[in-house]
Amino acid sequence: MKTDYRGKIWPTGASEVGQHFEDFDFTDTNFELSSFEGCVFENCTFIDSKIFNMRISGCDFQNCLFDKVVF
Repeated sequence: MKTDYRGKIWPTGASEVGQHFEDFDFTDTNFELSSFEGCVFENCTFIDSKIFNMRISGCDFQNCLFDKVVF
């Protein structure tokens, strides 16, 4: 599992379009005020992630684990 973003703060105002995130560990990642459009998250882990105030449009979450996520 890729840990590049584990425990990171996604850049405020960042916009991701059409990205494919596969086998990423987003544990304790803060996505506040970021935007994702048409992205695919496959086999990703979201534990203690902060996704409140995150804009998600047309994204697909496939076989992902969510635990203790703040919406």
